[in-house]
Amino acid sequence: MKALHEHGFPVPSAVDCNRHCVVMSLVRGYSLVQVKQLQNPDIVFETIIGLVVRMAEHGLIHCDFNEFNIMIDDEEKVTMIDFPQMVSVSHYNAQMFGLSFQEHEDESNGSEVDLDEIGKPNFSCITKVAGFLDKELAASGFTRKDQDDIDKV
Repeated sequence: MKALHEHGFPVPSAVDCNRHCVVMSLVRGYSLVQVKQLQNPDIVFETIIGLVVRMAEHGLIHCDFNEFNIMIDDEEKVTMIDFPQMVSVSHYNAQMFGLSFQEHEDESNGSEVDLDEIGKPNFSCITKVAGFLDKELAASGFTRKDQDDIDKV
């Protein structure tokens, strides 16, 4: 969480930690699963998908990025939480871990929103252009071959 915060990701500030317990700044808002209606659903969706892609560009997959781990405030500002399962984009199962949103019914027309149909990111096509946070954090799936590739550059 601290590394993500230092790289400008919308996450709580880490205050302290002791073994498995982390104290973080208060996030004012609600988990996305509790929100029944958004003023700007397209903008919120683009923001969320943009965060997933940006993390991948830094070499990381959240692994539990779903409506329970996205906080949103009254101004529809998005904050990500719950990171202990993060893996490298090099992880064998990165695509499977990428997004775990459930399909939701669109209130306006009663249809379901299908992420596969509207642009679920393909993590194998996203290149690490912004950094190597997976290396810095020793994320699962970051291999010796990945390190060798970095050293060649």
